[in-house]
Amino acid sequence: MSGKPSLRAVDQPRDYQLKIANLAVEGNVIAVADTGSGKTLISVMLLRAIVAQARKTAKETGNQQRVSFFVVNKVPLVFQQYEYIENNSDIKVEPICGAMGVDNYDEARWNAIFAEREVIVLTGQILFDIFQCAFLKIQECDLIIFDECHHATKEHNYRKIMTDFYDRLEENERRPKIFGMTASPPKDKGTFSFSAVQLEDTLSADIYTAAYSEVVKYTQRPEEREVWFHGNPTLIIKPEMTNPSYLEQAALYERLANTCPPALRDLCEGSKHLRQAFSNYLFAQNELGPWCAAKIWQYAFEGIDEEAFPGQHDTLKGQQKLQDLQDAKRLALKIPSPLLDKELTIVTEKLKTLLYVLRQSPREGFCGILFVERRPTAHVICDFLNECKKRFPGDEDQGGLGLDFLRPVVITGHGSTKDILQLKMQMRDQKRALNGFRKDVYNLLVATDVAEEGLDIRRCRLVVRFDNKHTLISFIQSRGRARDPNSDYVIMQRHGDESFLEKIRVKEQQMRDWCGQRPEDRVIRTDPNYIEDITDPTSLASEQLELQLVESEFFVPSTGARLSFSSAIDRLYRYCSSLPGDAYTTLAPEFKEIDIGGHPIQYQYRLTLPPNVPVTEFLSDTFMSKRLAKRSAAFKACKMLFELGLLSDRMLPHKKQALTKVDPASDFEDDNEGAGAVTEQANVFSYPAHQPDFWDNKIILPERNPASHTVAKVTLYGTILTLRPMGTEDQTSSASPNEYRSLILLTKERLPQFDPIELFFNGASKFVDLQVVRQPIDMETPLVLELYAYAKSLFTHLFHKEPMMGSPESGMRHIIAPLRPGARSLRANEELKSLIDWAEVKLASIVIAGESPKWGIPEDRLSWDGMQDAVLFERGDTYRFYFPLALRNDLTPTSLIPRSASNVERRESGLDGVMTFASLYKEKRDTDIQNLNQPIIEVERVQNLQDHLQPGTRQARSMRSSARFLIPELCQISHISASVLRSSSWAVSVLDRLDGLLKAKECLKELGLQKVETSLVLEALTSSDAGYKMNYQRLELLGDTFLKFVVSVDLFIRHPLMDEGQLTEKRTGRITNDWLFKRSEKSRLDRYIVRKPRVNKHFHASLPTTVSPSPELPNDLGGQLNLGSQCQDGEQTRSSTFTDPDFQRDQSSTFVDPLASELLDREKISKKTMADMVEALLGAAFLSGDMELGLQATKRLVYPLHGIDSWSDFPIAYIEAQQKRQRLLSESSASMSSSSVLSMGPSSLAAGSMGDLSKIETTIGYRFKNRLLLEEALTHASWPRPRTPCYQRLEFLGDSILDMLVAHHWVARYPVSGPGMIHEIKSASVNNQILGVLCVELGLHRHIMHASSSLASDIGSAVGMIQEAKDDAKDENKELEGEYWSEFVMAKPLGDVLESVLGAVLVDSYWDFAAVKGVFERTILPVLGKHISMETLKRQPVAEMFRRIAAAGCQEARLRNMTSGEEQDGDDSKINEDSPLESTPSTPLSPSPTSSPASPALTRASSSFTSSPELPQTPPGHLQQKQKTTWKQYVRNEDLDVLDDRPAQLPQVQDCALVIHGKPVLHATNLQVRVARRNVANEALVILHDDPTWLDLYCDCRTRISKRQRPNE
Repeated sequence: MSGKPSLRAVDQPRDYQLKIANLAVEGNVIAVADTGSGKTLISVMLLRAIVAQARKTAKETGNQQRVSFFVVNKVPLVFQQYEYIENNSDIKVEPICGAMGVDNYDEARWNAIFAEREVIVLTGQILFDIFQCAFLKIQECDLIIFDECHHATKEHNYRKIMTDFYDRLEENERRPKIFGMTASPPKDKGTFSFSAVQLEDTLSADIYTAAYSEVVKYTQRPEEREVWFHGNPTLIIKPEMTNPSYLEQAALYERLANTCPPALRDLCEGSKHLRQAFSNYLFAQNELGPWCAAKIWQYAFEGIDEEAFPGQHDTLKGQQKLQDLQDAKRLALKIPSPLLDKELTIVTEKLKTLLYVLRQSPREGFCGILFVERRPTAHVICDFLNECKKRFPGDEDQGGLGLDFLRPVVITGHGSTKDILQLKMQMRDQKRALNGFRKDVYNLLVATDVAEEGLDIRRCRLVVRFDNKHTLISFIQSRGRARDPNSDYVIMQRHGDESFLEKIRVKEQQMRDWCGQRPEDRVIRTDPNYIEDITDPTSLASEQLELQLVESEFFVPSTGARLSFSSAIDRLYRYCSSLPGDAYTTLAPEFKEIDIGGHPIQYQYRLTLPPNVPVTEFLSDTFMSKRLAKRSAAFKACKMLFELGLLSDRMLPHKKQALTKVDPASDFEDDNEGAGAVTEQANVFSYPAHQPDFWDNKIILPERNPASHTVAKVTLYGTILTLRPMGTEDQTSSASPNEYRSLILLTKERLPQFDPIELFFNGASKFVDLQVVRQPIDMETPLVLELYAYAKSLFTHLFHKEPMMGSPESGMRHIIAPLRPGARSLRANEELKSLIDWAEVKLASIVIAGESPKWGIPEDRLSWDGMQDAVLFERGDTYRFYFPLALRNDLTPTSLIPRSASNVERRESGLDGVMTFASLYKEKRDTDIQNLNQPIIEVERVQNLQDHLQPGTRQARSMRSSARFLIPELCQISHISASVLRSSSWAVSVLDRLDGLLKAKECLKELGLQKVETSLVLEALTSSDAGYKMNYQRLELLGDTFLKFVVSVDLFIRHPLMDEGQLTEKRTGRITNDWLFKRSEKSRLDRYIVRKPRVNKHFHASLPTTVSPSPELPNDLGGQLNLGSQCQDGEQTRSSTFTDPDFQRDQSSTFVDPLASELLDREKISKKTMADMVEALLGAAFLSGDMELGLQATKRLVYPLHGIDSWSDFPIAYIEAQQKRQRLLSESSASMSSSSVLSMGPSSLAAGSMGDLSKIETTIGYRFKNRLLLEEALTHASWPRPRTPCYQRLEFLGDSILDMLVAHHWVARYPVSGPGMIHEIKSASVNNQILGVLCVELGLHRHIMHASSSLASDIGSAVGMIQEAKDDAKDENKELEGEYWSEFVMAKPLGDVLESVLGAVLVDSYWDFAAVKGVFERTILPVLGKHISMETLKRQPVAEMFRRIAAAGCQEARLRNMTSGEEQDGDDSKINEDSPLESTPSTPLSPSPTSSPASPALTRASSSFTSSPELPQTPPGHLQQKQKTTWKQYVRNEDLDVLDDRPAQLPQVQDCALVIHGKPVLHATNLQVRVARRNVANEALVILHDDPTWLDLYCDCRTRISKRQRPNE
């Protein structure tokens, strides 16, 4: 033992444990010992020794420590053995099973696990996959422990690990140590000697076992006995006719079957999904009796309700299956359930005997296990025992059955996915049952064979074999559970059967004899004559000889991944399961034996792959074994698929991550510039606020030279802003069209000429004309100072605060000045300077100089002509400005205040009609009116600044503190004219729009896309939250479809060997929001985004809460911004009496200069908005210049398109790609024997199967140059051996074509639309229903080549639905109107074929977009024009529901698929009910902390809709996949030894819930998830209509609460 790592005892190990462990340190060992003898402890001791040596070696060499594996055959054992090792050592151990998503682990993840862990506990299949994919080589392991190693036979992964990897190591290569543990080497029936020798040979290990006399010291042997009962013979459902008891069995079957209602029996025998339930019913009727048999139906249909037909939700056949199940359920539930009586007359003698056995056991500390064969039997016996306790409590002498001491619980395995009964336990349920059993919560386990081996179960006093399994290992394992002193092991036997106990004791003695006769050298040579073939008549030795003559292994040099004969079929099935398909297609390899005459013992197979594989047929070599012949064909196919790039360098199908991964070298130029924020985890990012570069050139006065006597001048450019006097006039005041003054905008640089700017006044549209004066103005410095002072005063009036406009010394962006009244434009030979109203400008200078008039309106202005263009303000209320409405000579200060006809509250409200003006001022202000004969001025307050770019009317602020009448002696006329002040309001909106237009210009210049229309770019850059008439939404839709189209064309051409699913995944990676966001940052689009400004950037208001009078303004004007200002006569005004609460709120807020504030100097923009901007710019480019300009925008913004500089380059690239495809296929074929590949593409069938294709050409108005493309467009994947590929690739292309053409049509037709409407109408135009109708109307359905009876039936149903709609319309003497197809259920291939025809036209026309557009306009557009419009659009219930909920103020509504866990929200109204929830970004929902009361409206919902305030947050079931069953789903099943059976599945009912604030409040179920979503939405809409307060029960959004609290605003 020198030089070997020493062992340290754990819990004082026994001598034989130490000896076996030390032997295992030196060599490969199989430990054979009874259950309970401590084999797991031996493994832990061995691990500790091996890991200690590995640590030492790693420390000395500096290399990474080698890892060891503890391999188990069942998933629950992973965690049990993990806990045992962790609890008994300091080893860094990791449990791994398939449920952890191990199939998605990549190389980096595995390397991290190998580096961080010393021992990994896992199932055999996972370890096999690790070696198979070369994530780790077997020679890099230290130790492999096989738990329950007797499974290492046939095709079990234990054996494959050894034969495929361990045995293939060279003699000089390092090998890991092997340690196996079992209670008995033989797993199945047969001689012990052969099984033991074969196990030693398989594991390259020697069997060691302790002497029986040694082990018996430490193990408890139960008393073994048989209990006999009378009963029917065991039922055989399908006995062989050669069976001696055939007639007896047939009679028994009929007798039992007749207990079932005839109608139910017919349904069960005719449905493969119900046969298993019927079989279980018959077994229960025979073995247990009528009471238990009735329970079987209950279990069956509880399970059926939760099943689904994957991928067949839209087929009538799938719906018929569910209907059959529902009919069977209805019939079964009508079967009367018999009641148990005290004599138990409705159960069998076998069950009564079981009760006798249980009652005879000691009740004190009772603990037992009851082993049964079937899961339904376990559940029904557990229910039977509980029912007996419930109905007949107490001991027998008390009138009971004496079973009160029993506390039974069921434990079964996970089961096969093809079993429709949902009686399979999840791991957590198993663990819960076992924990309860250990803690004595339960004292009787009713178990299947899952409890026989491996699981850590407490010592039992009684073990009963209710059903017998005639194998030695099953006997030893189950008996080993009876480890309590004085325990019993009871075998239940039917009278007339041979004694099982006697037979098994003979086998056990043979095993002991063999172990006792082991030679000292522990080496036994295997005699080849005893080796039997596993699956074929050919021996294993012969197979090995044959394999030496052919290539049977292939290694990937880059990774070391290995393909072998034994794994090829598995790999091929996994690849085929990754191919795209539909409900009518089964994508799997097909093997067909070829008759090779004259060679009766030689076999050859033809392998046919699905038609969406580039190479579809392969021929195997000839072998003397069928199995090798099949594997030969699969091996060749996998090798070619790898060489064509269709399998990864791990010999696996390409994963989504690999397909969507950006490849900088080939497809993308990504240098990560400008993407600094992309590493943030949030979806909202902060960017510096940006103003157009145009404003960087500011107006700055030259420094004054004291020595110079000349007046300095500044060169300026002018732009005249004039509001057109047309359209509906502004109703916000009494202003007439003549009372808006034209303004001039003076800038340092000349503005570009822009189109008129549209503004909105209470919803009415008006335009501002911009006249850019070409000639500059040389303005004297004093005049510039006067203009600056006037502009500052003007906008102080407008903002009620002094604006931050810069200064003549530091620089000003611009200056706004009024033109003379009546001046609207610059005429020829007229000087721009002469148009300025210098009189008003100079008046402002006089006021600023401190020469303002005294309080009171002068006599010469106290007339309507003198004040109609005036702005008034009142003493003591100097921050409010008023426009005069009328001079009321009929009123004086002594007049009663007139009653108001308006409902608007003013400061006189409540006093009108009861108080005079004089008394009002005396009471409220303590002010005496001096002139009691002066007239009264009726006024209107100047409203707050409004955004005239928004079409919606902004609600006026409260006017309750504003005056309706003013007294002249308390007023003063401002130096700003009313017409100028009114115009300055809309001028601010014009400046905002100019900012956007200038940003658009700069963006185009930056991108080099000057040909794109500026107005469209402005639309593309305008965020939807600005509330403007136009925003990026419609262009984003068009750009999204254009980008999808361009990327689809590029991928279709560049990757001619990729299938539709791979192309779709690759496209997804190139158009995701994440990628577009990254590209937007690289293009710095955040600098150009147009949003509603928080504060107008041109006039930054200064922010002291109380503004001190400016040194440039007189006290009275400065006091307008001070509520406590002094009157001119020195009196302190009590302005708090007339306080404006709105103004107080403004004053208390902190307005910060954005240029000086980091808060306002940055803008928060969401990732999605940035991504949408990219797509919107693409849409703008496409609308501006069609395909070419859109292509250039795509290259600059998103996708480099290497080798494509114009649209004409695509046809050339396509030809080159096809040549490359043929070259690759030829080279791959040449690498194999000439007879291996039967066809370089699909085989040929008789032409003409599609019918007369010229009819299609006539219908669509296009003549194909290459008709094979049209054939391909009509070939479904179910068609056997077509001469073209199936239509999937062309459908991928056509889908993007149709999307873009439809989007282009609606965007052009509706240039302005409501939020989300353009997306809704596009969704209504492209869905399964309308495309199916179009396909039928064009007659394409008659030419589809398929071999699916379900598809044929569904096509017939589609034609029938359309004809029925036409007949109904004809009977009513009207034409079909609107979306009459909206409720149709259409087969998806109908729409796919229409799209694939469009794709075929594009390819055949050498990528001439005009050709496919012509087909669209001739075939599809007329239907859209006739049946769909914004006015007649049938609102989608889901979109309408989200809209209604959002309008009510709730922002936290989601649709959650409770079956799959997917969520959908109403974020941007892009809701397509006919598409799965593919890319719905969902925010994790937390359960509501408080539960809301259920809505009364929910109590009247139908059976499909239930109020569900307590629905579970964890979605049940598994995520529904598009494919029928993926290979990994059944290859991962650890309980299946044979992998050839593809399990069938039933339809999974989709449960969709409306979730508000994380709480499900309403749900519906249906086979189709889109129907379930629609049903939930429809019911929610009904409730919202009937009870508008319903949301109040669940929603606590702040916006909604605010709406509830302000109902009248």
